[in-house]
Amino acid sequence: MTEKPRTGLDREKILLWTAIFGLLKVVAEIAIKAVSYARSNPQFRLQLSPQG
Repeated sequence: MTEKPRTGLDREKILLWTAIFGLLKVVAEIAIKAVSYARSNPQFRLQLSPQG
């Protein structure tokens, strides 16, 4: 017997990956904006001095 290809499942995978990449893009944009905002406002700069 021959099986029919599961095109519905493939389409769902494509939609899932599209949603994941879209979410990653939004997260990256937010991170870039946060870093840019922190650089323009000195009171929000992180102090990375060694503690000891």
